[in-house]
Amino acid sequence: PRVVQGVRKAAIKPLSWYSQPELLEAAMIAARPIRARPREFFSWAESPCSYLDNKRPIDLLESQEGASRVMTYIEDYIRDHLPRNADLN
Repeated sequence: PRVVQGVRKAAIKPLSWYSQPELLEAAMIAARPIRARPREFFSWAESPCSYLDNKRPIDLLESQEGASRVMTYIEDYIRDHLPRNADLN
């Protein structure tokens, strides 16, 4: 889990603790136009995605091949759902 409940308060797992933090960070950056906040990104990434054969994006981001599938999905989604003149910054 990304958020671990401690005795006094919850702690958020740092990106560096994931097996492929660079792949995860690249996906988070790519998804900013549609999932601007980390909480929004992780909510999506930790849920099964029908486009990705009901696999969780967070699990696919543990390999280069899986990350490629996730990045393709994010890029396709942005292309197909955001207005052409949308500011992506």
